Amino acid sequence: MAFQQLGAFACLTILMLLGVPPQQTAAQGLFSELKNSVRKPHPRKTKNKGQNYPEPLTVEPFLNDSFGERFSTLVGGAVIVAVTAPIALPISIAEDNYQTPAYFPGYPYQDDARGYMLFDRPSHNQPFTSEPFNYSIQSSSEYIYYSQDISKIGTRFLIDTTSRFGIDSEFSYWKESEPGSNSEDFWAGDTNVIFRFAQTESFQMRTGIGFNWLSDEVGSDFGFNFTYKGDFFPIDPLVLSAELDLGKIGSATLSHLRLTTGLNYRHAEIFIGYDHFWLAETEFNGFISGIRIWF
Repeated sequence: MAFQQLGAFACLTILMLLGVPPQQTAAQGLFSELKNSVRKPHPRKTKNKGQNYPEPLTVEPFLNDSFGERFSTLVGGAVIVAVTAPIALPISIAEDNYQTPAYFPGYPYQDDARGYMLFDRPSHNQPFTSEPFNYSIQSSSEYIYYSQDISKIGTRFLIDTTSRFGIDSEFSYWKESEPGSNSEDFWAGDTNVIFRFAQTESFQMRTGIGFNWLSDEVGSDFGFNFTYKGDFFPIDPLVLSAELDLGKIGSATLSHLRLTTGLNYRHAEIFIGYDHFWLAETEFNGFISGIRIWF
């Protein structure tokens, strides 16, 4: 079972890394540029009167023959598989039938549990001295080092329930120290309504939608957010976590990937990992360290 969970975590990591923009940008002196990109007005498309435009390219002649029809069917099928795989693959691995209610121990691996979930099926019964809960709360604090001049302090919350619906939120304080003792800072974060779409004793996968925000002395900006995340419990006391956020803040596109590995003891987990944050044309890659509390 541990190899299945590690395989699922590896698949999730690959899917997330495929969504990371390849562009690299030096992370120094960029906070002003970043905030200007967030607040840049949306460009308006204009068309000059009397200007001649070429006829649009059409593929109808190609698609009218039998080969074109087969080709379009193949491409359409590949697109459907690529879009649905991040959801369908974990459900298949978990063999989740959406019919069995699940409950939470007080913390991962409590009373020799296989991970962080309990089912009321006879085949999964285990000696358990504590009453399981129909809700779960996670709270973490972390420090992320991006460069000598840029760092971030963050706090994260996750509330999950037996109904599979929950709330996920994070907020962080960014600080940039510029030459000459000058510094810039801002606050940013997101809040999402999440759904646990795949679950076993050893891993849980969640996805959801919500909003991103950025705030500084000038004002606040908001935008849409999509989140996709998972927690994996291959063997006591190891906890593997992955998360991908895609969305916008103001006029800027956002991509946020984080991967962590933690060691859990009762209600506390100490973790380290990697954080990739991409906003507008600015990219940050950093080292995470922090502590998560399960209760």
